[in-house]
Amino acid sequence: MHTVIVTRPEPLNQLLCEHLDRLGLNTFALPTLEVQPRPCVAELRAQIQNVDRYDGVICVSRPAAGWLVEHLDRFWPQLPVGIKWLAVGESSASILARAGMPVHCPEQGFNSEAMLAMAPLQAQSIQGQRWLLVKGGAGRALLAETLMARGAEVVPLEVYDRLPMRYPQERLRLLKEAIQLGSILLVVTSVDVLMHFWSIIEGMALERALLETLYTAPLITISDRIAERARSLGFRHTVLSVKPDNSEIIKVIKGLVDVK
Repeated sequence: MHTVIVTRPEPLNQLLCEHLDRLGLNTFALPTLEVQPRPCVAELRAQIQNVDRYDGVICVSRPAAGWLVEHLDRFWPQLPVGIKWLAVGESSASILARAGMPVHCPEQGFNSEAMLAMAPLQAQSIQGQRWLLVKGGAGRALLAETLMARGAEVVPLEVYDRLPMRYPQERLRLLKEAIQLGSILLVVTSVDVLMHFWSIIEGMALERALLETLYTAPLITISDRIAERARSLGFRHTVLSVKPDNSEIIKVIKGLVDVK
C-alpha cells in the first residue's frame, strides 16, 4: 500500500487527502505552511477603496484572489469599470470570475513567467500604466521587477503571510513510521513548501536509510523550478503535474501507482 505525503497548505491539502483516501491510498497530511490573511488595516483599505485609479490588478494566488474579492465586496457594491483583471492560473481566476470580474489568466503555465508572456503585460501595452499586485508577503519579486522594467508603476498589496507549521514530536514519530514503511510518494507544490518540508526532515535527523527512501520516492510537483530545487536537495525522482489543481495531481498519482 502506497502512502502519499501531502504538503499543500490548507484547504487544498485536506481536499487532496480526501480524494486520495477514496482511491484507497494511505495519506499523511503534512501542510508545511499556513496561509494567514492579513487584516484590512488602513493602508490596505485605502488601496481597495482607490482601486479604480489603477489600470489593472493582478492576483498571484488563490489566497490573494479570495482576499481581494472579500474586501472589494465590502467597499465596491458595483465593480469599477475599465480595470484589467489578471490571475496567475485557472483556480485563482475562477474566484474572481465568480465575483463578476472579466478576468484573464495565462493559457499555458501558472507562474510569473507565464503571466509575463500575456499580451496585456507587454511593454507596448503596459508602459506608463499603474498596476496593483495582490500577493503574499515575501513572495517572488520577478513579476513586479519585470513589469517596472517594462515601464509600469507597480504597487504591491501584501494581503497574507505564509507561516511555517510546527508539529509535535508525536506527529513527527508517525511521519517517520510512514517513511519506514516505504512505498511513499510526496506532493510538493512550491519552493517555499519544499524548503519548509525539508526543514522538518532535517530537524528529525533521520537515519541514512530513511533519507534514501525519501530521495528515491516520486516527488510530484508543478514546475521545473521546484523540481530543480528538489534535485539540488538530493531528490532523484521528480514528476511534473501539468497544472497545480488537485485533479491534475491525482492524474499523475494514478499514473504512478495502481489505484481504482
